[in-house]
Amino acid sequence: MSRLRTLLATCLGIVVIATLSTACGLLPDAGPVHRQDSTSDTSGADQTYFYPPGPNPGADRVSIAKGFLVAMEANPLNTAAARAFLSEHAGSSWTPSGGTIVYDGSSVTQKGATTLMRLSGAHRVDAAGVWQRGPAHRITVHLKMTREHGEWRIENPSSALVVKSSYFQARFAAYQLYFFDRGNRVLVPETVYAPDGQLTASTLVRGLLVGPEPRLATVAHSALPTGTTLDPSVVVTDRGVAEVPLSADILKLSPSERSQALVELAWTLQQVPGIQQVRVTVDGSPLTLSDGRTEVGADDGAEFAPTGLGPTRDLIGIRNGRVVTISGRTASPVAGAFGKRGLLLRSLALERSGRRIVGVAQNGTIAFTGASVDQARVRRMFTGTDLLRPRIDGSGTVWLVDRTSQGAVVHAIRHGHARVVRLPGISGQPVNSFAISPDGTRFAAGIDSGIRPRVVVDVLRRTAAGSPTRGSGSISLPITSYDPSHKLGPVVDLGWRTPTMLAVLTRPTDGTSRVVYAVDDGSPGNLTDTEPDAFQGKAVDLVVNPDNDTPLMLVDASGRLERLDTAGKWEAAGVTGLIAATYAD
Repeated sequence: MSRLRTLLATCLGIVVIATLSTACGLLPDAGPVHRQDSTSDTSGADQTYFYPPGPNPGADRVSIAKGFLVAMEANPLNTAAARAFLSEHAGSSWTPSGGTIVYDGSSVTQKGATTLMRLSGAHRVDAAGVWQRGPAHRITVHLKMTREHGEWRIENPSSALVVKSSYFQARFAAYQLYFFDRGNRVLVPETVYAPDGQLTASTLVRGLLVGPEPRLATVAHSALPTGTTLDPSVVVTDRGVAEVPLSADILKLSPSERSQALVELAWTLQQVPGIQQVRVTVDGSPLTLSDGRTEVGADDGAEFAPTGLGPTRDLIGIRNGRVVTISGRTASPVAGAFGKRGLLLRSLALERSGRRIVGVAQNGTIAFTGASVDQARVRRMFTGTDLLRPRIDGSGTVWLVDRTSQGAVVHAIRHGHARVVRLPGISGQPVNSFAISPDGTRFAAGIDSGIRPRVVVDVLRRTAAGSPTRGSGSISLPITSYDPSHKLGPVVDLGWRTPTMLAVLTRPTDGTSRVVYAVDDGSPGNLTDTEPDAFQGKAVDLVVNPDNDTPLMLVDASGRLERLDTAGKWEAAGVTGLIAATYAD
């Protein structure tokens, strides 16, 4: 983490702790965050109101440490109850600005003069709200106890808030910070976590001022100038206008740069309930854009949307050797060469505009393309060994993964020129499916790993003109079910369900399939989609795009199209005989 990010993240952590200590971070019991049942009757995660009890007179050191853990799960969020377990000195200075430790289980033992608090299944969230990547692990906290007025108290509390996973999922929410890609063509989302409340908007603005986390910083940047500060906090008017008081650094920007900065703010802040518009002020005066406006909303930056412009709900498939358009329960061949028999395709991609199509031949060696689905002629665009389903990103780049004897080779075809893109952790691996994030910055791949699902995500670097060059380093995502008793099996297919969340098709057995979700940074996320029931059949194709108004679908081994309903159950969509189907990328 850079020195600037460390400094600003610490400031952001203080804002989060201010939310806790002022008890204005109350979250509703129901909401978009998926919640798990609490495993402790003493946790306040599932109660409307919970003010933990203080230490009992004469409590031993182990009891004090256990009580301290419970006290950090007050609802509304606050640190007052937890301070009662600290010494006078520690209680007056404790500000857990080091972030949050999220754990599944805990045990406390006494070893000599040291009280050991062992946390299992633990993850860290940094002071900026960014989930720290990596598998869950064990953390041991060494607590030093001291006697005050005849009672044991903690002298060295953790610099981070320590809470159970169920509490974190119920009381913290995932938000997106929106930054611009390096070419200023599209907004790139980064997931952060914060407790909801009156200071949420200020917390998010300070996150924008911090800038993207290091891995994402290779492809994205904040339009807000370095050194800009929030003074002191965001105020939301009765009209739903978020007034953002910034330092004079914002005045250094050109008119076009100011517009981009306000687009970042508007897209980020409109996630906060009640905010409709954003206005920036400097020393009390509103910042005026080149067109005379002082307020903007997310609609003003629609051309930068991470999901892109144009229709994304077009659905096509392959049936009886032809490409067909699917509408409701009917499937009709397209008018051009792709709609005639003879090409014998096994997979295809449709550009987001709904026009250009790319298909892979049945033997997997040739990729065909046409300028439109209705074009009379098609041409060969690439020859390989064993090509996976193609993808077309928002910049018009066609992505092909060739499964060679040396593993996967990733090709990007732009303006008719193909180049190999080296992606650490993906290139050379036994890849069986892949997808490009809707903003074009992340490449996700399903790896053939036997019975265990494995998904790897890499960040895509591009030139100033938008041509992809290489990956910035991959991470493996933890692929789990809401219900840990569910078996998953290997990855069959995957696709982006939101700009930051993947839908992953797995196969627990030969006769069952299951779809689960994974956030691209490995964090829990706001899992707004109900986890689907297991599909009783062998699904071979996942049909998904990041438009939540489109249903998630499957194609099974018999060629039947299945649709996911709002209750998470699968129902026949009425179209049969399909080899594959896809939405526009």
